[in-house]
Amino acid sequence: MAIRAKELPETTENWAEADFKGHAKSIVTVKGGHTMIVDEPKRLGGSDEGPSPTGYLVTSLAGCTAVILERVMKDAKLEFESLKVKSTIVYSPRGIAGQEGYKSNPSEAVTEVWLKTSATADQIEAVKADYFRRCPVYNLFAASGCKMTDNWHVTE
Repeated sequence: MAIRAKELPETTENWAEADFKGHAKSIVTVKGGHTMIVDEPKRLGGSDEGPSPTGYLVTSLAGCTAVILERVMKDAKLEFESLKVKSTIVYSPRGIAGQEGYKSNPSEAVTEVWLKTSATADQIEAVKADYFRRCPVYNLFAASGCKMTDNWHVTE
């Protein structure tokens, strides 16, 4: 069943709370009650017990892409046999370290989408346009000035 826009609130909020445990590690609880470890690799002073903040950042892009594509396909009454997404971000550790002349935000994001579907080429183009308009994480990256590259591999 498709989600009807008129049935949704105009705005909503989400939140996350980080309980810092030392040595670059935090236990983060999100609004839904899920908890996760955010940590840095040992070479950066962490204990490597969980993904880094940038690891979760790229996870958000890949995960949101998959969720929004599934929703867009469902809304368009299109079926797919399989969907796989891989996202890669490029950022400057020097910017994060505070070195002058370097920015800390991602400068490039590359997303690969593998989609197995019987949808026509025109339907896929409509799905892409709707995805680019609706994905909040994609749009957050794009609005930051990050160069967005999307490679779609569609098969029947």
